Amino acid sequence: METTTSKKWYNKVWLVVFSGLTLFPINLFILLKNQSIKRIWKVILFLLSPLFTALTVGLLFFSYISISSLLKTKFEESAKKAADGPIVFYDWNTALAGYKNADDEIIIPAKFDYAGDIVNGSAVVCQDGKYGYIDKEGNQLLPFQFDDAFTFNEGVAVVKQENKWMVIDSKGQPLKTLDYDSIYQSDTLFMIKKKNLYGCLNTKGEEIIKPEVPSSFHFRDGLAYFGPFKDGIIYMDTRLKPALIINGTQGSDFSEGLSAIIRDGKVGFINLNGELVIPAEYDVKDYSGITFLPSFSLGLACVHKNGKYGFINKQGEIVIPLQFDHAYDFNKSGITTVTVNKKQGVINTQGDFVLQPIYESVNTIPSGINIIRAELNGKFGFVDKTGKVVRPFIYDLVYDYNDGRFFARQNGKWALLDQDGKQITPFHFENVYGGFEEGVACVQLNGKYGYISKSGKLIIDFKFDKGGNFNKGKLGKYQNDSYFIYNKKGREIGSE
Repeated sequence: METTTSKKWYNKVWLVVFSGLTLFPINLFILLKNQSIKRIWKVILFLLSPLFTALTVGLLFFSYISISSLLKTKFEESAKKAADGPIVFYDWNTALAGYKNADDEIIIPAKFDYAGDIVNGSAVVCQDGKYGYIDKEGNQLLPFQFDDAFTFNEGVAVVKQENKWMVIDSKGQPLKTLDYDSIYQSDTLFMIKKKNLYGCLNTKGEEIIKPEVPSSFHFRDGLAYFGPFKDGIIYMDTRLKPALIINGTQGSDFSEGLSAIIRDGKVGFINLNGELVIPAEYDVKDYSGITFLPSFSLGLACVHKNGKYGFINKQGEIVIPLQFDHAYDFNKSGITTVTVNKKQGVINTQGDFVLQPIYESVNTIPSGINIIRAELNGKFGFVDKTGKVVRPFIYDLVYDYNDGRFFARQNGKWALLDQDGKQITPFHFENVYGGFEEGVACVQLNGKYGYISKSGKLIIDFKFDKGGNFNKGKLGKYQNDSYFIYNKKGREIGSE
């Protein structure tokens, strides 16, 4: 017969064993109160308890970290796909534009001469020299009826139709006309030009600076550098009102919240309040009488002193020593070219060499790719960010590695090659103008310029006297003192 004492919760054997192994030191109370287990087992449970409790806690912690990491990865992948949205691509054969998703699957076929990024649910697209709008599924929102067009923002967009600039709503209805000669987007604002004077619109097409400024300007972080003013330099706000008047002889546009200035012949940095937060102690960089001021990229700025270059952070701390004979700002891929003893190499933002300084020249300007053009022993080739040779150093010059395609020159002639070095076109072009832009490249043959796609297909015949690139799906050419506009089929679609 079970006694009252044996019914007590602390006399349950399973509870004592469980708590004894996993609930140290709470189990000490249970072991003392228990009357149903022999003393020797209590001692064993007491000795094993810390070990098993630690093991249990460790397993729980490991499970938590693993699950959290998995959930975080899944969330980041989903967020990245959502943030990336449809991605513009250009067909290798036709050079027409369409959209892919983050998994490289075509979601909107390539049928546009130009396709802009999808922003706020819509994108500007171009066909035969006219612009319209589509949504992220490719459905037509507004027909191809505009001579120029910009992205919708807060339900309105700036467009040009029948040689008149205007602001329209989401249904394409004009809200007001804009009396300017030209408009182009700069950062998050619109620059306007009228009678060779410049001004500015906000994203709603509202004039915030009248076209009264004799030279163009660019706002960064709400401020624009306007040059010398009395005994200093001046920065204007978006109302064209003086925001900062600084003691110095030259300034620059803001980058990452800081602007380089020259004070007493040395370079320092001010913040958005005009405070000198990095002392003016670095040397000024001059080339052929032109002064170049440093700017911040990825939190670092390239500075030099006493003939040596290095990098500082936004606190003014030297994070990569001033040890190079020359250096450049970091590109968006986090690498830059440096010179040591007349040889060039590549470093990352930690200051570690990605490519050792053994090359006569290195080009890291194309940002976002892992292939780097380099010159070794007077010949050009490509290497990756680990130093592995992608294409051997056998060419007189190489240019524009893009989607596994690049141009190479041998014996004075250019050809388009694939990533294995196989010829897509013969070595017969006399010149290459600007590389691939909007899916086509401008090349010269028999003294005339034409356009090819990445498959080497001739898109526009060789009929132009000068080279040039497509801009938003249209090609402008001066011929016999007149300006003509062509589409990607080479057909004339307008003139001015």
